[in-house]
Amino acid sequence: MLLILGAGPAGLAMALACRKFGLRCQVVDRYGDPDQGRGGLQITPNGMTVLRALGVADHRLAGAAVAAERISLADLATSRPICDLAIAHLAAPRAMDYILLRRSALITCLRDAVIDAGIEIITGCDIEVLEPSSDCVAWQAADGRQGRADAVIGADGVNSVTRRAISADRSRARPRYRVWRTVIAGAGGNSSIQAGRIMLHVGRGRHLVRYRVGADGYVNTVAVEAIRGEEGMSDTPPRWLTRLLPVTKADYLDPAGLVHSLARVALHREAWYNDRMVLIGDALHPMLPFLAQGANMALEDAYVLARSIARAQRITAGFEQYRQFRTKRIESVIRFSNHQAAINHHFLPYIGHAGAAGLRLLNTVFPGLIARRYQWILNHDVTRM
Repeated sequence: MLLILGAGPAGLAMALACRKFGLRCQVVDRYGDPDQGRGGLQITPNGMTVLRALGVADHRLAGAAVAAERISLADLATSRPICDLAIAHLAAPRAMDYILLRRSALITCLRDAVIDAGIEIITGCDIEVLEPSSDCVAWQAADGRQGRADAVIGADGVNSVTRRAISADRSRARPRYRVWRTVIAGAGGNSSIQAGRIMLHVGRGRHLVRYRVGADGYVNTVAVEAIRGEEGMSDTPPRWLTRLLPVTKADYLDPAGLVHSLARVALHREAWYNDRMVLIGDALHPMLPFLAQGANMALEDAYVLARSIARAQRITAGFEQYRQFRTKRIESVIRFSNHQAAINHHFLPYIGHAGAAGLRLLNTVFPGLIARRYQWILNHDVTRM
């Protein structure tokens, strides 16, 4: 029996992948109520291929998601258009290959599929101690509950208990960005956002992303600002954001809101697994949200890990196959996400009228040229490898 820690997208997708490849598992989550998630998500074609392979994409998500159609770039200070990219030029041959939805909608979809598959989900179980031995992992929860599992899959996020058990001395990266995430009503400055359009406003050391999530008119809002060290981790939205949008501090104190810091990170090759425990998703590779790949990488991880374990004769051999298969891919996406941060904050805000006009002309004459640099990420299909 595999024990999956975390009932977010990574853990629930892992459970469904275990079912697909004939592995027995159960899911444990620390929260008493299922985590409904914060804000919205972009599920790109590489993530959608996994969801389809797990049997949860089309019919389960159809009513909760919006098909992405365009990405519109504009200057944050002046709202001057910079460039407009068609999703079809990125990698979306079908209408629902690139979708926008609430994180809670994805979690509900995955959780329902896990329950339908007869896989147990234990909530309100905060596992604090993991002790691997030669034949199992013994665990103990904060409320005194105990148990054993053949192996533990750490899908328990950036504050992973599993990661601490695998590599206790892993250092914490220095925060580089402050992020505000919330879902707010489509009013004021949000009312002009069309369904299916991702709005990206870029400025000097900051950017703002907005897009509609579902048919209820709500808009996912993500504001990112570069910082130095731990300075100013206030939950009060910055002035530049409140000048643009009708947001208040209450929007980020609501359960749908979140304020946190992010760091540029590198993949720790030595901290993937030990004899009985392995990491996936944010527990292994938290990344900057500049490419919308956090959830998509977690979906890829889950599929590859379950397939690797099922094909291997020993569980540690499966862990190693998973590491070998994923290392180059994850490192490349992390590096590219870091590069995109520089483009958003230090290149696009400085190109001026002439530069923006040049980009628009280039995109008009060669409509797929700019999008081509992202296709290696979005066209990747782990289900066929």
